[in-house]
Amino acid sequence: TLAGKTGFQVWPGSRLMVEALTFIEEQQKYADCQRLVDWQQRVAEGARVLELGSGVGVVGTSLAAAGAQVLLTDLKTLVRNSVQPNIQ
Repeated sequence: TLAGKTGFQVWPGSRLMVEALTFIEEQQKYADCQRLVDWQQRVAEGARVLELGSGVGVVGTSLAAAGAQVLLTDLKTLVRNSVQPNIQ
């Protein structure tokens, strides 16, 4: 199924997204990219985030832990068997 092929795994880009959007202490690393620094600050200040196709929920739960208000969405089978258990 589509869910089995794509949803029940952590994609390599997930780590990059989490690091880029939540590691505020590394802002010097991204100092040449003001837009990214702005997003980091928004996340820390409680930005509202909608994650479409959240899979196992790595990015969304990380953003929530960093301060964002996150709504995770995906196929029903993924939400029941992957996202829900991971956030409980």
